[in-house]
Amino acid sequence: GHFCHTPHRPLHRHCIAVQLDDSNMSDGVPRSVPLPSSSSPITSTKDGLLQLVQSHFVAQALLSIVRLGVPDVLGSHHGNSSGLSVDEIIVKLNRPEVNRDALFRCLRLLCTAGVVQETTENTDGSIHSTFILTEMGELLQTSSSNSMPSFVLHWMEEPLWKAWSCLPNYVMAGDDNGDSNSLPPFDR
Repeated sequence: GHFCHTPHRPLHRHCIAVQLDDSNMSDGVPRSVPLPSSSSPITSTKDGLLQLVQSHFVAQALLSIVRLGVPDVLGSHHGNSSGLSVDEIIVKLNRPEVNRDALFRCLRLLCTAGVVQETTENTDGSIHSTFILTEMGELLQTSSSNSMPSFVLHWMEEPLWKAWSCLPNYVMAGDDNGDSNSLPPFDR
């Protein structure tokens, strides 16, 4: 599966494109599978499984925006009901090196998880997107009384992330000759 957006076939706000097999293809384009948000229940067992398998996408997108400070930028403009565009976010971050397209894709993906909300406006034949924090996204601001960005940073630390990625091999191989690779992933 992959997250994509093309000018010819825009990705819907609450979907992520996946390609399971040829039966999921329409004119050579992967079919979009809706990902449940906090307001939409899982509609099928297949959708629920796809949501679980793709959850690491959301975790990595969360880590990216928290490290950049995007929730603080969006939160500082909370009174601006129209939100901020990706270009405005990059300017407010004072980080011109930020990959605009990658940040846009992260924010679109986080729309599916209920972290941010996208508003689109068609002006002069081009689509203009802006983003605002949802109630869940507000928890990612460092100034929030219930601030949670430190949890995102902790749970996504590279050693912890790598430990979880070792779990399948540990489960399949068990203890083999007492070398360091046989230690449980979280003891390494």
